[in-house]
Amino acid sequence: MQIASVVIEYSDDRLDKTFDYLYLGDENIIGKRVSVIFNHREVIGYVLDTSFSDLSKEELEEEYGFKLNFINKVIDNEALINEELLDVASYMSYKYVSPLIACLQVMLPKTLKPKTVKGSKIKYLLGYRYLNDGENLTVKQRELLGFIKEKKEVLAKDVNAGIANALVAKGCIKKVDIEQFRRVSISDNKEYSKDLVLNDDQQKAFDSVINTDKRCSLLEGVTGSGKSEVYFTLAKHFYNKGESVILLVPEIILTSQIAARFKGYFKDELALLHSSLSEGEKYDEYRRIKNGDVKVVIGTRSAIFAPLSKLGLIIIDEEHSESYKQESTPCYDTLDIALYRANYNNAKVLLGSATPSLESKIRAMKGEYNQIYLRTRVNNKKLPEVKIVDMNKEEDELFSNELKLLIQDRLNKKEQVIILINRRGYSPYVRCKKCGYIFKCSNCDVSENYHKIDNKLKCHYCGSERVLDKCPECGSGFFDKTGVGSQRIEELVKELYKEARVLRMDLDTTKGKDSHLKYVEMIRNNEVDIVVGTQMVAKGLDFPNVTLVAVLNIDSSLNASDYRAKERAYQLLVQVLGRAGRSEKEGLALIQTHNKDNDVLKEVCEYNYDLFCNKELAYRKRMEYPPFRNIAYILLSGKDYSELYKFAKESKLYLENLNEVNFTTLGPSSPYISKINGVHRLKLMVKFRDIKRSIKIFKEFKEKNLKNNRVKITIIVNPSNDI
Repeated sequence: MQIASVVIEYSDDRLDKTFDYLYLGDENIIGKRVSVIFNHREVIGYVLDTSFSDLSKEELEEEYGFKLNFINKVIDNEALINEELLDVASYMSYKYVSPLIACLQVMLPKTLKPKTVKGSKIKYLLGYRYLNDGENLTVKQRELLGFIKEKKEVLAKDVNAGIANALVAKGCIKKVDIEQFRRVSISDNKEYSKDLVLNDDQQKAFDSVINTDKRCSLLEGVTGSGKSEVYFTLAKHFYNKGESVILLVPEIILTSQIAARFKGYFKDELALLHSSLSEGEKYDEYRRIKNGDVKVVIGTRSAIFAPLSKLGLIIIDEEHSESYKQESTPCYDTLDIALYRANYNNAKVLLGSATPSLESKIRAMKGEYNQIYLRTRVNNKKLPEVKIVDMNKEEDELFSNELKLLIQDRLNKKEQVIILINRRGYSPYVRCKKCGYIFKCSNCDVSENYHKIDNKLKCHYCGSERVLDKCPECGSGFFDKTGVGSQRIEELVKELYKEARVLRMDLDTTKGKDSHLKYVEMIRNNEVDIVVGTQMVAKGLDFPNVTLVAVLNIDSSLNASDYRAKERAYQLLVQVLGRAGRSEKEGLALIQTHNKDNDVLKEVCEYNYDLFCNKELAYRKRMEYPPFRNIAYILLSGKDYSELYKFAKESKLYLENLNEVNFTTLGPSSPYISKINGVHRLKLMVKFRDIKRSIKIFKEFKEKNLKNNRVKITIIVNPSNDI
């Protein structure tokens, strides 16, 4: 009899331990999902370990001192994750103070999670399998039989049904179910061929990654310098050595672009992993990877957990992007996981960006990372000229006179324009004209965004929505819609340029299956004149005919109450400006602002990252912010605010009384969103140096409060955003 150590599906700190169940089978069930009874309910668990015992169930129960249950069912035929990823999950559980089951669940596609969810099934299609040559066959029957014999198995849809059924009747072939993988659609772009030749700077970058003895390299290359060509050549190098590669990008929209370039070389050994795939596609892509049929995986954040063997290289493109940090449990940093997997596999990590994060930059400055530069665009093309427009002098609050003329000029020349407005929806605030009531989400402490297309108010946090009808306070139907989002800009652009073909790209328009791929193709094929988009249009996209980029409302990003605000604004600006002038035509970028003397804008105009970096690092050091000290948020949430506030005050006192050196606790204070889905939130900020000691403190703090089921505790270490 086997005794199985099982973690159950509930991501709760109080249940973050294994429970023993009995199993009568002899096969190895470690790493498989099982159905078990827990607290009188059937739940899904994951087997971490097993041991064998010669004792009977009764004898084991006497030894344990309590009743033991048998496993109801073993769900999987083979282990879901390999030994390496189980090790990664244990590391994540420790580093991010999270339940182990939550770490296992985040690694797997929805249908394979150790959780009670409806699973995708293997897809089968009717087919035929060869048995023998047979006798007395017609010419057509013998031709078809020869075809099936050569292929061994064929799909029914590929052959003549009448002839095939005659062969079945004669015992020459038989009907079978043939497994079919749901394949992800990847366009065929011949831009990268087997004969791709790097320029001198790119070749030096390639050689530097291959020859360095450092685990991690930082490739700092201006927009349009050809970082993707370096990625491709490196991937090809490791692939030809028999090693596998993970390439991460920050936005789903970029997976299609780069996969199309890689497809010609890697063909069926290329897989995609991102949230826009159907559950069936994710299931099949994961199985293809785990079966060893894939050597190169391209995807967004979760692709870091691709179950590849012989991992040789991990590339993180636009490594500065905040999308690489997950801020729900487990609150992991993708770069951290990449470095851990690289150490495990003796692999290399390459970080690429025109504007590296300050954390990565300072590690390169200290020599921890191998620093590589690509300082010029391919073929020495000029970076776009940057103009600042002072909106204090403009009558139109949204479009300056200069911008209107420049857009018309580009339309006349049959060139394309990108307009960045980093907020979706039509208007972020709606106020009743009669009584002044501000429409807020009833579940969350946040204003609802107005979406004009369906006349609805939507909460971008909990997803609730309602029709904008009348004021709930006074019954008035007259409203002020203030602020501006991508829907409103799209509407205004269409009014100003009636003949222009306008496309909006934001979270609302790219929800559909393969919509992001369709939009990219439309722009590249010059079926669009003006693109209005959020930050998803800022990163990595290559549109040769875009010659003008306009940035609206950047002041809200520059003035955000977050110590990373200037860094993120600088990165966003440089990235989006780099979309212009990437081909033969020169590019121009225009930034509209009410604060034209802002230092960040001046540094952007000069493309002076080093100056920005040095000034920002000096500020961070003075204020004891990362990368000079670590910070963590202890996020506390509960339904009773007074009880929550009391708990927060007691928690701060507990942490202060530890008298830890270089461990400072601030707060409690309200997060930017103080209530989500009817649950109140408070935060404590902790600044610390010794991360191992601090993780131990956080773990002890959570264990001390395990019995308090009225307050949820979430630890977020070095978050990408203020909360």
